[in-house]
Amino acid sequence: MKSETLWLDSICDSITIIPLETSDEILMNGFGFYYLYNNLLFIVHGGLNQNDRLSVFDLSGNYLWDIGRRGRGPGEYISINQPNRVFFNDNKLYLYDWSTYSILCYTLDGKFIKKIMLPNNHIFRQFTFINKDVFAGFVGVGLNNSRVLFMNEAGELIDSVLHYKEFEKKIYSQAEFEGSFFTYNGNKYLKEARYSDTVFRITKDMKLYPEYCISVGKYAYNYEDLIGNSEIIRLIKFVNVKFENDQFIAATGFSLKDLVDDPVKESGCYIFINKASSSAKKVRFYYSEETCRHFLKEKTYLNTSNFSNSPGMYFEPPEPKLLNDGSPIFRINNVSEDNTIWIGAEKALNIDDNPVIVLVHLKK
Repeated sequence: MKSETLWLDSICDSITIIPLETSDEILMNGFGFYYLYNNLLFIVHGGLNQNDRLSVFDLSGNYLWDIGRRGRGPGEYISINQPNRVFFNDNKLYLYDWSTYSILCYTLDGKFIKKIMLPNNHIFRQFTFINKDVFAGFVGVGLNNSRVLFMNEAGELIDSVLHYKEFEKKIYSQAEFEGSFFTYNGNKYLKEARYSDTVFRITKDMKLYPEYCISVGKYAYNYEDLIGNSEIIRLIKFVNVKFENDQFIAATGFSLKDLVDDPVKESGCYIFINKASSSAKKVRFYYSEETCRHFLKEKTYLNTSNFSNSPGMYFEPPEPKLLNDGSPIFRINNVSEDNTIWIGAEKALNIDDNPVIVLVHLKK
C-alpha cells in the first residue's frame, strides 16, 4: 500500500487542546498512558525506576487528585505503567496491577473500594466489561490453554474460551501485542494481532462470534509452516484494529521483522479501511497548521521529500518531529468509551512547556 496524507480536519468536527497543569504537587515525568471518562482525564505517568502514578485532571487541564499510590497496602499498587491497565465501568475505575495478579477498584474521586484477585494468577493483556457485572480478560499466547476468561466482580471465573490448536504449541510469541478489545455500535470486539485474521464480536452469552476478516494476503502463513521456522516467523505481518465506526476502520499493521530491525519504520502509520468499498490505504494523520499553533512555538523541518520514510513522532525526544509539510503526526493512544473521541498527546513547546492532551472529536 502506498502512504498517503490524511488531515485530521477531514474526519473530525473539532480538536480540543488541553495543556496539563504542572507544579511542585504534580510533576509529569515519564508521561505515558491516558484515558477519558465522564469528562475527566486519567493520566498514568512515572517511567522506569520511578513511581507509577495515576493522576486525574479536568478538561481544562487542572490537576484534581490521584488514584491510589505505589505500595503494598490496601488500595496501593506495584506496577501500572503499561498499556491497558486502566478501565472503567458504572462510574468506577478498575486498575490492573499485574505484579500482584489483582484488579483494584476505586470511585472516580479516588476512594478505594475493593481488591479483586484474578483466578489462578492469570496474566492478562487486555480487559473490557461486556456488561455491568461481567468483564473479559484476554490471556496472552503461550501462558495457558485459555484465550479469553469471563469473570464477575468477585474475581470468580464464569466461563472461558479456549485457544485454537495453533496456540497450544508454545512457539515464539510476543504476547504483549496479542489481543485488542474495542467498542463499536455498543458491542465489544476482539482482534488478535497474530495468527488470526478474524475480528470477533463478544456475544451476550460470552461467546466469540466471527464478524469479519482482515486478510494480509501473501504474508499470511499456515500454522504448520511456522513450527521451528524462525525466519518465517520474523516475516509475519499482522493487523490490529484500533478503531471502527460506520465509515471506516483504523488499524495498525506490523511486521515482526520491522519491529526487530527498524522499530520506527512504520511508526505513526495506520491502515485506513473504507468500509463501503473495502479498499485500504496506509496513512498518517496530520494536524492542520492552525491546530499546530496551539502547541508549537516554531516549526522544525526534516529534510525529506518522502514522508513515508520519515520516523514517526514520539513524546521523547521532547519536541515534535515535523515533516516537510510542517505538520506533526497524530497517534491514537486511546478511544473514548462512546467511540466518538480519539485521545492523543503532544509535548508542547509553548504554554509553559506543559504536556498537551489532544481530543479529536470525530464527525457524527
